[in-house]
Amino acid sequence: MDGEDEMQKQARLMAEKYKDGPKKKGALVKKTQERTQFDSATHEMQKQAQQHPPK
Repeated sequence: MDGEDEMQKQARLMAEKYKDGPKKKGALVKKTQERTQFDSATHEMQKQAQQHPPK
C-alpha cells in the first residue's frame, strides 16, 4: 500500500491551498492555525514512515 505517498500528496495540496488562500485576515489566521496543527501531524506521519519504510 502507498498510504504514506497519498498522505504526502494531500499534505502538499493542502500547503498549496493555504499558501494562496483567502487574504482576509481572520480567515488567514484560522487557516494558519489549522495549517500548523496539520503540519505537525504530517511531520509525525513522515517521521514514522521513515522509521518504518513500506515493504
